[in-house]
Amino acid sequence: DTFIPYKLSGPNAVEDIALQTMKVYPNPTLGPVKVSFETASAEKCMIEIYSTTGMKIKEYRAVVDGEYSKTFDLSGNISGCYIMVITTENSKKQFPIILK
Repeated sequence: DTFIPYKLSGPNAVEDIALQTMKVYPNPTLGPVKVSFETASAEKCMIEIYSTTGMKIKEYRAVVDGEYSKTFDLSGNISGCYIMVITTENSKKQFPIILK
């Protein structure tokens, strides 16, 4: 067996579990977009959705402890590309979203 080391961006692997488990689906979407991830301990979390022009469409804040999921409805917006930014205390990740 070959061992391939994988370096995470944070101080340790436990703290970056949110980054490893983040999912945004379905993509492309007709409106509803679900985000899910988990944390190893209680963390402040912020989810933002931006248009490609940089305008903030939605913002949601929560304290997450363990498994988390939330559905956002983008159906009131024009078709196109959006960016979802998920920030926890130990990680940050961007996801492109295509709204049909």
